[in-house]
Amino acid sequence: MSRSTALVDADWVQAHLTDSGVVLIEVDEDTTAYGRGHIQGAVKLHWKKDLLDPVKRDFVDRAGFEALAAGWLINCTGPAADITTTTDPLLRHLLASGLARPDPLRLGLDADTNGAVRDADGRPASDIFTLGPLLRGRWYETTAIPEIRDQAAALARHLFTGQANAAPGVAA
Repeated sequence: MSRSTALVDADWVQAHLTDSGVVLIEVDEDTTAYGRGHIQGAVKLHWKKDLLDPVKRDFVDRAGFEALAAGWLINCTGPAADITTTTDPLLRHLLASGLARPDPLRLGLDADTNGAVRDADGRPASDIFTLGPLLRGRWYETTAIPEIRDQAAALARHLFTGQANAAPGVAA
């Protein structure tokens, strides 16, 4: 692939190196190069096994590569499978400061049935709530709009009826 047909350039890679929604793929004609050093977090592809069109005997074109890459889109539903490895600054701060803890499966945050995030000691917060994919450890299937809508409605009712404590940092 020539530089003029590259999907992105080096400046774009540098700017998106730590984006959690970007997967960098590294390919080299020298298939041992990845083992000697690679872009941080990049996925290795073997050019001959993964990118060579068997009919044309050439690299797959952009459409072929996009079809190949689409097959790798497995988890597009929120944080990484292990919440403790997240690069999200807010989640990292909540976990590091003890304001939140991972759920027992480490799929998201530990929370009570109302979505109140549990601190490091297991106490539900009165002022930190979550819903959706961060509750995968509690509800597991919580990525579709109907489930998230129901969670949001239940949380709104909980907050509106005053069952949540109005004072920040005070457990309900």
